[in-house]
Amino acid sequence: HSFSRLPQPSQPVSLRDVAGVKFDVHFRSTTQNLPLIAAQSPEVRLACLAMFNPNLMAGLLRGAPVKAIGRRVVAARHATSLSTARTAKTKSSGGAGQRELSSVADEVQITDKSYGEYYNGRHHMIDVTGAVIPQAELAEAADKLVKAMVDEARNAGARPVHSHLELFDGEVSPPGFASVVLLDESHISAHCYSDSGELAMDVFTCGCPDKADQVMLRLTDMIGTQFPDAITRTRAADRFPRFDVDTYLEKMYGLEDGEIEDENTALMLWSHQAFERIAPDLEAKFAATGEKPTLLEVGGGPAVMHLLSASKHVGNITFTDHMPVCLHAVEKWVHESEGAFDWGPYATFVADMEHESGSDKVEPTSILNRLRNKIHCIEAADVSSPRCGLPERMGQFDVMSAMFVFEAAANPNDLSSWKEYLESSTKALAPGGHLVFTTALSENGKVWEAGIWKDTVSVSADHIKATLAELGFVDVKMDLIPGTQGFGYEAVAAVTAKKAGSPAGSAGSAVAATPNRTASTSTGGGGDGDNAAVARFMKKHFRHFNSAALVDAAEGYAQHVESGGKMLVTLAGAMSTAEIGISLAEMIRAGHVHALSVTGANLEEDFFNLVAHTQYERIPGYRGLTPQDEQDLYDRGMNRVTDTCIPEEEAFRRVNKVLLHEYQAAAAAGERLSPHEFFYRIIRKGSCAHQYEIDPADSWLVAAAEADLPIVCPGWEDSTCGNIIVSNMITGDLPASGGYPVKSGLEQMENLIKWYIDAQAEADVGFFQIGGGIAGDFPICAVPLIRQDLERKDVKLWSYFAQISDGTTSYGGYSAAPPNEKITWGKLAPTTPSFIVESDATIAWPLLTALVMDRVGPSK
Repeated sequence: HSFSRLPQPSQPVSLRDVAGVKFDVHFRSTTQNLPLIAAQSPEVRLACLAMFNPNLMAGLLRGAPVKAIGRRVVAARHATSLSTARTAKTKSSGGAGQRELSSVADEVQITDKSYGEYYNGRHHMIDVTGAVIPQAELAEAADKLVKAMVDEARNAGARPVHSHLELFDGEVSPPGFASVVLLDESHISAHCYSDSGELAMDVFTCGCPDKADQVMLRLTDMIGTQFPDAITRTRAADRFPRFDVDTYLEKMYGLEDGEIEDENTALMLWSHQAFERIAPDLEAKFAATGEKPTLLEVGGGPAVMHLLSASKHVGNITFTDHMPVCLHAVEKWVHESEGAFDWGPYATFVADMEHESGSDKVEPTSILNRLRNKIHCIEAADVSSPRCGLPERMGQFDVMSAMFVFEAAANPNDLSSWKEYLESSTKALAPGGHLVFTTALSENGKVWEAGIWKDTVSVSADHIKATLAELGFVDVKMDLIPGTQGFGYEAVAAVTAKKAGSPAGSAGSAVAATPNRTASTSTGGGGDGDNAAVARFMKKHFRHFNSAALVDAAEGYAQHVESGGKMLVTLAGAMSTAEIGISLAEMIRAGHVHALSVTGANLEEDFFNLVAHTQYERIPGYRGLTPQDEQDLYDRGMNRVTDTCIPEEEAFRRVNKVLLHEYQAAAAAGERLSPHEFFYRIIRKGSCAHQYEIDPADSWLVAAAEADLPIVCPGWEDSTCGNIIVSNMITGDLPASGGYPVKSGLEQMENLIKWYIDAQAEADVGFFQIGGGIAGDFPICAVPLIRQDLERKDVKLWSYFAQISDGTTSYGGYSAAPPNEKITWGKLAPTTPSFIVESDATIAWPLLTALVMDRVGPSK
C-alpha cells in the first residue's frame, strides 16, 4: 500500500517513533495494537495502517469500533504465518534520525502471529546506497562502524565475543571493507563497496529477537546521520517458530467474564446435535456385537471441547494432530497432570445439554472422566497422507471427526488440495462410517483465526456437497453456523455424512473397523481385549514414581519398534520360573523382540516348566520356613526358588536325558552349538512334546525357536544343565578328545557382534534389561567392543535402554547402576531414551507388554 495513495498528514510524522514506541519496533501482533492505533491522531493512524492489510485499514477508515478481538471458534490447527510488506523510499530530513513520512525508506516485513505462536530469532537486513566513502576516509569510517556495531550490540543487551575488520584497497578487489561482530546470540556483519556507495549489513539474534530490533534501529539512525543523502532499505524475517500451547488454549478457549465465548458454545451445541443425529445408526449397527464404535479425531490440536459430547456415543477414541506439543497438551489433560487446561466449564455446558435432551443429570466431572477413559490412543498424524499417515494395523474407524482441519492444511490457492486432504484422510473411515466435520466458508480466502488474518482456501457449501458426493458419501446433512462479523468468513459449514459401503459393525468387519482390537486377542480378552483394558487402566492410574516410569518405558518401547527398531531383551533372575514366558512369548510372536540374552537358569527353567509344570509346588509362606523345612524340601527333591519349588526328578532328570542325546550327536558330528540351539533342536524335533504340561504358546523358548531368534547365554556353566554336562564329561558320557560341544561365552560374544553389526545397519537396536547380572552385563558390552576394540565408529550405539530391577544403586554395583553411567563406557549416547523401573519384574513386565501390544499390535 503505497504512501503516495494516502492523504498526506498535516504534520510530518516519524515512522521510527510510531513503529518503535507503539509497535515494539515493528513486530508486535497487529491485534494487540488496534486499541493503540485507534487512540492516535489521524496522521499517526494512517502511518500505522500502511503496515497492515486492507481489511483492517478499511475498518478503521470507516470509523468502525475497534477492540482487541481475537477469540473465535475456528481454531488454527495448523498455524501458518501471514506476512505483509510495505516498500517505499527513505530520505533523511536533515535532522538526526528524523524521517519524513512522505518519503520514508524502510521495507518492513511484519510477521503476524497466531495465539501462542512466537519466534526464537529475528534477522534484519540493511541495504544502503549512496554511502560513498573516499579512500582516504575509508579506514576511519570502517573502524567507526565496527565500533558502533559492538557498542550498539552491548546497548541492546547482547554480548559481543569477537570482532574483525578487513580493509580492501582496490588492488585485488574493489575498494571497501568487510567486518563482522560475533555475538553470543549470533552476529552482526557489514560489507561495503566504498567507491560505489553500497553498504550491506545484517543483524541476527537468536533467543532474543528484540535485541536485533534495537541494534537495527540504532545502526540505521547512525547511517542516516553519517550519510544524509543515502537511501536505506531494511528487511526483516522472523526465524525458528515456536508454539506456546498454553497461551493458545487460554486465548482460544479461556472464559470471557466467566462465560464460554459465544462462538465456542455454538460449535459445542452443534457437536452435541451432530452426535445425537448419528447415534441411532451407530447403536443399530453394533447391537449384535455389543461393542462400541471407534472414533478418530483428526487434527484436534490441543482441544477436546467437542469430544465431550462425542464420548457419550463412542468407545475407543484415537486422538491425532500433527504438532507434538498439541498431543502433549491432550496427554497432560488425560492424565490430569499439573498445568493441564481446565475443560470443566465446557463439561458443565455439555452436562446441561445432555440433561435438556432427556438424559439423566450427570456431574461435569463424570463427563470429563468419560472422555479421559475413552481417549485410548494419542498419535501424530498428517492429513496430506493416506489414512492421515496412521498405520494399517490400526484398521478403519467407525466415526471420523475433523474440525476446521482441511481448509487450514490446504493450499490457499489450490481448491483441489482441500478435496485431496479430505479424500486421503477418510481412507481411515470404515464403509458405513460417519464423518463429522466443520469448514469455514470464505469468499475472499481470508479469515481471522487465532488472532491473525490468514489466507485460506475459498470453499463454498455447494462445493462441499459436490465433493462428498463424488467421494461416495451419502446422507449428507449440512448446518450453516453464521460467521462472526469482522472475521472474514460468511459461515461455518457443519457437516455429517455417511461413507457408502457395507455397514461398519456388520459381520466380518467389526474387528477391521476397530483399531488395535486384534492386538490383544492372545490374552483371551473379549471386546476391546485384556491388553486394551490394562493399557487404559495404566494410563489412568500410573502417573507418578515407578508407575509413571513404567508407562514411559512402555511408550518408549512401543515407539521404538513402531518406527522399525529392533529390540534385544535380557532375562536374569528366576523369571522363567515366575512364568514370565506368558507375556514374553506374546511379544516374541508379535515381532517385538528380535534377540535375547538369558542366563542358563532362565533358558533351562522355561523348558522345565513346559514339561513338568503340574509337579511344581508353590509355598506362599516361604519367609517362615525353618532350616529343617528347607531340608525336608530337599529330601523330597524340591528345589526352591522364592515361593516356587522345581521338582528335580520330573524336570532336571527328564530334560537331562534328552540333552545328553543331543550333546552326543553334536560331538559325533564335530559340531559346537550355543546352549539354546540344543533346546531348539529338541523343540523342533518334538522330542518332549508328549510331556508338555502347559500350552506351548506360554513358553518363550518355544516362541523363540519358532521365530529362530538369536540368543546368547552367558554363564551357562553355572546352570543346572551346565553343571550336568561337566559331570557327563567327567563320567565319560561325552568323549573327552573332542572337548565340550557347547560354545563358550567368548564364541557367543563373537556371534552377538556379528548379529549386532548387521541388525544396526538395518534399524536402530534397543536394549531392554529385565533384572541385572551377567544377562545384561554381557550383551551391552557388544557396542563398546565393536566401536573401541574393532574401531568401528560407524556402528551405532544402543538406541533405547530400559531396565526393570528391584536392585538399588550401590557403591561399585553394576546391575542397578543408572543408565547415565553407561554413557561413560560408550554404550549409550546422552540422547538415548533411557528408563529405570525399580520394581518387581513379574509385575512390571506383563503390564508393560500389555501397553506395548495395545499400542503397536502384532508386527507384520
